Amino acid sequence: MNSAALRKAAKKVSEFPFTTYLSFLPIIRHWESLEQQGTKEEKVYARSVLKEMDRVPAFRKPIKNHGLFVTKNREMVDKLLSAVFPKALEFNEIKSVSPPFHFDHIAASSRFQKIIEQNGGELGAPDNLGPDALIFVKYLHACLALLDKFYGRSVPLESPFIFRMKDPVTRLDKYYKMTVNGDFLDIKLKGKLKELSEQDIDQMLNNILDADLWTKNLPAKSFEINGLVICSLVNVTLNELLSQLKNNLLEKDALLTETQFEKIRFNVRSLLNIPDLRVGLGVFNSEGGIANFGHWSWRDLICKEGIKDIDKEFNGSIYHKVLETGEVALVQDINDIKHPTGIEKAIQQTCVRSIIVAPLKYNNKIIGYLELGSGSPKDLNPFSMARVEDILPLFSVAIQRSVEERKDKIDAILMEKCTAIHNSVQWRFQESAQRYLTALEQGFSEVEMEPIVFEEVYPLFGMSDIRDSSEHRNIAIQEDLTTQLELAQKIILKARSLKEFPVLEEINYRIEKLISSLKGKLQSEDESKVYRLLNKEVEPLFDYITTEFPSLSTDVAKYQGALDPKLKVVYNRRKSYELSVTKINSAISEFLDKKEEEAQMMYPHYFEKYKTDGVDYNIYIGKSLLKNGIFNNICLSNLRLWQLIMMTEMTQVTAKLESELPILLRTAQLILVHDEPMAIRFRFDEKKFDVDGAYNIRYEIIKKRIDKALIKNTEERVTQPGTIAVVYTEPEVLLEYQQYFEFLHYKNLIEKEVELLELEDTQGVTGLRAIRVKVVLNAEEIIETSEIEEIISSLQKKN
Repeated sequence: MNSAALRKAAKKVSEFPFTTYLSFLPIIRHWESLEQQGTKEEKVYARSVLKEMDRVPAFRKPIKNHGLFVTKNREMVDKLLSAVFPKALEFNEIKSVSPPFHFDHIAASSRFQKIIEQNGGELGAPDNLGPDALIFVKYLHACLALLDKFYGRSVPLESPFIFRMKDPVTRLDKYYKMTVNGDFLDIKLKGKLKELSEQDIDQMLNNILDADLWTKNLPAKSFEINGLVICSLVNVTLNELLSQLKNNLLEKDALLTETQFEKIRFNVRSLLNIPDLRVGLGVFNSEGGIANFGHWSWRDLICKEGIKDIDKEFNGSIYHKVLETGEVALVQDINDIKHPTGIEKAIQQTCVRSIIVAPLKYNNKIIGYLELGSGSPKDLNPFSMARVEDILPLFSVAIQRSVEERKDKIDAILMEKCTAIHNSVQWRFQESAQRYLTALEQGFSEVEMEPIVFEEVYPLFGMSDIRDSSEHRNIAIQEDLTTQLELAQKIILKARSLKEFPVLEEINYRIEKLISSLKGKLQSEDESKVYRLLNKEVEPLFDYITTEFPSLSTDVAKYQGALDPKLKVVYNRRKSYELSVTKINSAISEFLDKKEEEAQMMYPHYFEKYKTDGVDYNIYIGKSLLKNGIFNNICLSNLRLWQLIMMTEMTQVTAKLESELPILLRTAQLILVHDEPMAIRFRFDEKKFDVDGAYNIRYEIIKKRIDKALIKNTEERVTQPGTIAVVYTEPEVLLEYQQYFEFLHYKNLIEKEVELLELEDTQGVTGLRAIRVKVVLNAEEIIETSEIEEIISSLQKKN
C-alpha cells in the first residue's frame, strides 16, 4: 500500500468501529468436535475439558471484561487453549491468543512471553505501521472477513505486521512478522444485510483505501465480531535488515555523511549480531591500490592515510589478496598472521582481532571493498561470510553511485576552476580537486585549489603560419571596399547626368578620393571612413533617386544585391579569404590531432594548440607530468624527431590544399627548440598553462616574436613557404638536428641543402640561430610513428 495514501485514509477511521467480544465458543466447538469424532484418547480428554468448563456457564457467552474473566479462570482458559499451544512446541512456537482484532493477548507460548518481557512487557505498534495506520489495516481485515462470509468474495490482504524488538543483551534490532489466524471467529449480523452487487464490491476492492466507501457499504453497527484470533510471530530479521539496508544505501549521500553511514553500520551489526562490529568501506584505484576517497576516517576500519607508504604496504596485505583473487577474505584472528604488512599492524593497533574484507564488484570489475572488524577473535567466521555475501551487491551499487557522485563533483570543480584539461595531466588536477573537495567537506570555507606546477619539463613549440596573412587580409578588405564604392559611384554619376545637383558632384568627389586612397597601403581608419560615407550620406539618397529617376532602380537593386545579407556590406573577397584560412586551419588541426594521438602512444606528454592565422602548438614532456613511469632523454629525442617528421608531412598537406583555396595562401613551418628543462604552472585565472619563473619567461617572449624574425643583414623572414625553420640558441641543438635532417633527406622528405642562419636581434631577444630546409612537396615516403624509436636508437649508435 502507498504509505501516504494509507495515512490519509487512516484519518477517516480513528477508532476500530466494529463491536468485538472475546468468545470461547469457536474453540469450544473444536473440543465438541473432538468429543464426537476424535480418537479414543481425544474423546476422553475432550469430554473432561468440556465437563470442567461447563461449571462456568459464562464460557459459552461473549465476554465483555475479558481481562478480569481470564484472570479469574486462568486454569480453565489454559486447558481450552491447549489445542492452540501443544506442549511439544511450547518452547519453539512464538504464538499468542487475543480477542478479535486486538493485540491484547490473553495467553501466549513461552517464547512469545519471553520476547514481550524483553520488549518492556508489551508488543507495541508494528514498525511498518503507525498507530493510526494499524487501526485502518485491522479495519480492512475485518471488512474483508465480512465480504467473505456474507457476500462470498474471498480476498486476501497482503499487509504483514512487522514488529521491531531490542535484544536485551546486544541492544541490536530483531524483526518479527505477525500472521493472524481468524479461524476461531464468529461474525454476527445485527439487522438487515445491505445488498451489494458485484459492481459495488469491485468498486470497493478497486478503491481499497476509500474509507468513506467502505463504511457506507459495510456499516459497523450492522455487525458484531466475537471469538478469538491466534497470532504467530516469525523471525524475519535477515529479510527486514536487508530491506532496510537497501533503502538506506539508496538514500542520497548514503556513504558521504557520517549520520547516514551510522544507520548502515547499525544495520550490519544487527545482521551479524555483533554489537561492537566495526564497518568500513573503501575504493580501489585504477593502479591497483587503495584510493583516496575523501577525508572520512569514520568510514574506515583503520586510518589508512596514517600509514607511511600505503602503496608499498598494500602489496601482500589482506586487501591486496582481495583485489587479486576477487574473493572474500576472512582472518579469524589477525594475531595469527605470521608476516603482517604495515596495514595488518595498523589494524592490530585498533584492537581488532577478527576481520573480513570483501570485494565490491560492479559490471564484473572490482571497484572497492567492504571491511568488517570485531574486537574478539572468531567473532567473524565462515557463517558470517555467508551473511556478508548476501549484502555485497547492495554495497557495490551504493559505492559505485558514490564514486560517480564524487567524480561529478570533482568534474564540476575542474570545469569551474580549470575548464578542459588535457588527458595527460588530468590525474594531477583530479588529485588537487579531490583535496579541495575534501577540505570543503571538512568545513573549511576559505579554501583554494593548490598550485599545479610541473617541474623539469622540456618544451617543444611549433607553428604552421599562413605567410603574409595580414597583407592578404588587407588586400581583401581593399577590394571589397573599392567594389562597394564603385557600385555606389555608378549610381551617383548616372543621377548627376540626369539632373544637375551640386551635392551629387561633391559626393562623387569624396568617393573618388576614397577609391584612390585604397590603392595604396590600407590605413586603420580607411574602413570606417568608407562606411561612414556610404551609410550616412550615399545610401539615404537611394530612395529619392529611385523616385526621381525610376530608370536607376535597376542600378540601386544591383548595389543592394551585392551586399552581404547579414553584414549589409560587400564582403565577397573577405569571405573568400576567411574560407581559405578556415580550410587551412581545419586541415592542419585535424592532421595535428591524428598525429598527436599516435605520439601519445609513443610517450605520454602534454599537448595544446591554438588557431590563429595558422595553428600554433605547445608540447611539454618530462617525468613530473607522469603519475607513474620513467623518463629518459631518448624520450625527448623521439618526440623531437616525431615533430620534425610531422612538420614535413604538414607542409605537404597544406601544399596539396593550395589548389582548393578560393584565395591562394601558403604556409611556413617553424619549430623552436629549447634545450633546458623548465617549470610550467597552471594559471587558474586564465585557465591555461604558462611558464613559471623569470628566466623561463624569455622562452615565451621568443615564441611570440620568432615568426617575424629576419635573417641577419637581410630583409628576408626566416619563415618561408615550403620550408621548415628550426630556431635554437644552444650549439648542441645544431648537431642533433643536422643528423635528423640528414636522415630526412635520405628518406626524400627534404632537399639536401641545409641553411645555417643567424637571426636579427629583436627587442628582448638576442643570439637566435636557425636551420632551414626545403620540404619535398611531392614525397611519397612515409615514416610511421612506431618506427621513430628504432630510428633514434640507430642514430645514437652511429654517434
